[in-house]
Amino acid sequence: MTICARLKRLEAAAKQEIPRDHDRGPKTLEEWLAAFEALGRKCVFDHEPDFPAALQLYRDAIRQAQEGGDPPWTPPDDFMPGNAEDQRRHQWQDGDNWVRVDGEGNIIPAGVHGKGGLCRRRHRFPAVQEARDWLDGMLDRLLKGIRPFTEAEFQEMTGWLETNVKSLDAMPEPIEVGRRYQVPGLTFELGCKYKASASHVLSEMKQGPRHSSAGDVMEAARRLRVRYGQLAAPDPDPGFGAPE
Repeated sequence: MTICARLKRLEAAAKQEIPRDHDRGPKTLEEWLAAFEALGRKCVFDHEPDFPAALQLYRDAIRQAQEGGDPPWTPPDDFMPGNAEDQRRHQWQDGDNWVRVDGEGNIIPAGVHGKGGLCRRRHRFPAVQEARDWLDGMLDRLLKGIRPFTEAEFQEMTGWLETNVKSLDAMPEPIEVGRRYQVPGLTFELGCKYKASASHVLSEMKQGPRHSSAGDVMEAARRLRVRYGQLAAPDPDPGFGAPE
């Protein structure tokens, strides 16, 4: 069986695993861990070489957040009182937590008034969210039929794009980024698709191989390399996009 045929079978299997009724789908971060573990046992991510490491990172991040105590993993009693417990846990763990920051990204303390400042979303458990993003990216490219890649492959491709970005930006046609996909039970497609310059693709790739949208930009870079493969190769160790 070819890799393309195997990807199509895995893609179909993954779509069948997604609950058609969103209310019955995973809500809390622990429920998402259980969902990814179940998909792993069904070999859905066997084609992703980094899946075991990503799953372990997510598992460890949740455990460390539970043991940390600041902020508490369980929402306090005065948070969204009267709502269902799973709703409270979801909003506490994964919901919006907005802060004001100054021009350099420093958080402006609550109660400090005055003009200026940008509102940015800040996760209560950033290490958990970063680990979850890595798994979300794998699920996203599986659902879209995007070929898997390792972190090393992503870094090498980022280096090629960095080396050739000026030449690529001079090309007449922008590159298409992203794909849409259909989930059984839904009457509309999910995902997004747009056209962008090589500079934009590079800026997105600088977020690293663990970002949830890494598959879309990696696929765009692959198409650029197929179309303009005669351009210069990167240095042997570009070092771009590597996680800390």
